[in-house]
Amino acid sequence: MNFLQKVFGKKEAPISNYATFWQWFAKHESQFAQAVKSGQRIEEDFLDLLGPTLDEIKEGFFYLTGMADDNTVELIITADGNLKNTGVRLKDLMYKCYVGTNC
Repeated sequence: MNFLQKVFGKKEAPISNYATFWQWFAKHESQFAQAVKSGQRIEEDFLDLLGPTLDEIKEGFFYLTGMADDNTVELIITADGNLKNTGVRLKDLMYKCYVGTNC
């Protein structure tokens, strides 16, 4: 069994609420920040992981990321005016995370 876990990796617990989403995000924060800071592999190392994880809470969120300045990575999550997505209380999901802080 240990061999299979090493080969295939350990499956992460499902994201069932906002708290578990932000715990998951904090676990991967350094990897995400590095991808955005470097400008390399942003889609593969960040967005391709973020999208499916957000979809576990509710499909239909839109997101973008970039550098606010030389030291601050920003992540913006929005319903983009889609009223059916505001029913999940988007404000409960909103969170601003700065590089170097603990989310």
